Amino acid sequence: MTNLSQYTQYIQNQKLTVPIGASLILENCNLENILEIELLANSSLKITQINLFENISNLQITQHKNTCFQATKILEYNYENHWNITLNGDNTTTKIYNLILGKNQNQVKLDEKITSYNINNNIVHLTKAVLDDQSCAIIYHTAVAPFGTLDHQTNQKIQTILLSQKSKVEMRPVLQISSPSVKANHGATVGKFDPNQLVYLQSRGLKILEAKKLLQDVFCDEILDTL
Repeated sequence: MTNLSQYTQYIQNQKLTVPIGASLILENCNLENILEIELLANSSLKITQINLFENISNLQITQHKNTCFQATKILEYNYENHWNITLNGDNTTTKIYNLILGKNQNQVKLDEKITSYNINNNIVHLTKAVLDDQSCAIIYHTAVAPFGTLDHQTNQKIQTILLSQKSKVEMRPVLQISSPSVKANHGATVGKFDPNQLVYLQSRGLKILEAKKLLQDVFCDEILDTL
């Protein structure tokens, strides 16, 4: 676990600045007191957050040229975030991975927007949710590329598995693309475990709960592999 106190030289007025050429890793730290993050040229920042509890995160993130930002969040409790990411330089990479493991009556809301203005910006924005009991997830992905954005690629995806008839999800993947040179795709799916796969796993000797657990692990691996 990373203690932000070790980065006090980079924090001022609730703003974290990653210096030119620096590479920072923040593991499972609470960012609720940080309102702004700025990545200066040729820097990188990787954030991992696991099992945040009753947390609200409002972040303005700015990337300058030749920067890389990656965030992976594993969320099991009530959580809400509003992230606004601005790509203000050429040759940037932005990767946002979210895994929601809903249970009881917990609610997770993700509202994440990425805006690109420059050349050669590459974005991966992936959220997966497994919702049980009466849990609820609200997931908004927005990608913006105004006219003049060049050689930009964005891949936006939301996937949800509902384990209970009382679990709920609201998904809103949005592309606001005004530039003809932008390559963008998005998608959102919601469903249950494939019954044919469950039958097959049971035929191989697994009990029903073991089969569901195995399919859930496979579903989550794409996010967990980024940790």
